[in-house]
Parts: sequence; C-alpha cells; structure tokens
Amino acid sequence: MKGKLLVLIAIIVLLLSCENVYYGGFSGRIINSDTNGIQGVDVYAYLSESARDKAVEDNTDTEKFIDSSCIYKTTTDASGTYSFPKILWKASGSPYGKDHAIERVYLVCYKSGYELYTVNIDIISGSQSKTTDITLTVMSAE
Repeated sequence: MKGKLLVLIAIIVLLLSCENVYYGGFSGRIINSDTNGIQGVDVYAYLSESARDKAVEDNTDTEKFIDSSCIYKTTTDASGTYSFPKILWKASGSPYGKDHAIERVYLVCYKSGYELYTVNIDIISGSQSKTTDITLTVMSAE
C-alpha cells in the first residue's frame, strides 16, 4: 500500500510540474514617415530579450543584419505587411489556466538604408494578433 501511495504522489508531482506548450501568431505593418509600407524589411522574432540584444550587439555592420540562429524570420511584402502565423513557446503556471498564456516576443526590423529597430510585442496563445504599425527611420548621412 505504501508503495502505491508513493507512486501516486510521484505521478501527481510530475503532472503538476509539467510545462504546457502554447502557440500564437501576429502580423503587422512596417511603414516610413509618410505612412507608406516598406517592402523587403527583414523581421526577426526572438523569445528571449537577451538573445535578441546579443544578435543586435553582434551585428555591427550597418549594411546588413544576419542572424542564422533566429528561428523566426520573415520579410515584408509590397504593402509593408509581415506575419508570424505560429510562434511556439513553453510555459508553466500560466495565470490564465492551462489553455491560455501571454508571451512577449522581441523583434528586430532591418532594411539597408534604415535605422535598425527593436520592439517588444505581447502575443496571446491560440490567437492571431494585429500589432500597431512600426515606423522605420531613414539613416542620416554622417
């Protein structure tokens, strides 16, 4: 009997400590100061602020931004629209229950001739969020 009780306790502990896997997506638009969409902007999405910041720090070349370790990357279309239809993440103990969670995603937006731009976006599991427009600034001549 004591052995069965220990097995039951072990199973309960394992079930309570499991992480859930969530997914969510988002889309947005990248514009210039005239509110026109910018085509060909590379948009990188990271699940860790430190990974995003390290990628930015490691890319000192203002003519390009390359991060082959980033698993979420897309490019804007002719209207400046980008989309990440499915971002996956793990979480335990979500305050919204086992079916819902919010995750912060850390973006890098890059196009040659424009200032590199970073922004944080919160996404909700099981949904497709539309973000506010991101405005890129033309690089000034030094």
